[in-house]
Amino acid sequence: MDLSLGGNNNFYLLIGRYIFMKDEESGQEKFYFVVKLVSELREMQNQLSNLEKIKVEYETEMSQRILIEEEFHKTRTSLEEQLAERGAELERIAKVLQDEVRERHRLEEEFHKIRTSLEEQLAERGAEIERIRAEHQSKLQEWRGIIDNLSFRLQNSNL
Repeated sequence: MDLSLGGNNNFYLLIGRYIFMKDEESGQEKFYFVVKLVSELREMQNQLSNLEKIKVEYETEMSQRILIEEEFHKTRTSLEEQLAERGAELERIAKVLQDEVRERHRLEEEFHKIRTSLEEQLAERGAEIERIRAEHQSKLQEWRGIIDNLSFRLQNSNL
């Protein structure tokens, strides 16, 4: 009788074989058969135990993976929020800078206009002062001439 075992299907084959064993088969064969059956059961228990260990390891790994994925998601969400906040802040700063640049250009243009106006006024005042000075100089010369003339007459009349 061939009782070779192979794989888990052999367990069921052994049980089937045991059920249908004839009473006339020897006790030694039956004993050998029961030993094989117990051996198969132990092997199946070992495999089941190993599968349970693998299952626990897998569940632990999956739990860790889920925690890592949750942490990754939280971190990613946080970073995306920070990026959005930074982007909004940069846009706000860019707008403020653009406003400041526009204001600076406006002030520079206004300053240039005022400076040009003041330079023109200064030039006009300078010309006006020169004209008035020339007039005063002319009148002063005229009055000096008159005074010199009067002084000359006064000296000549006293003689």
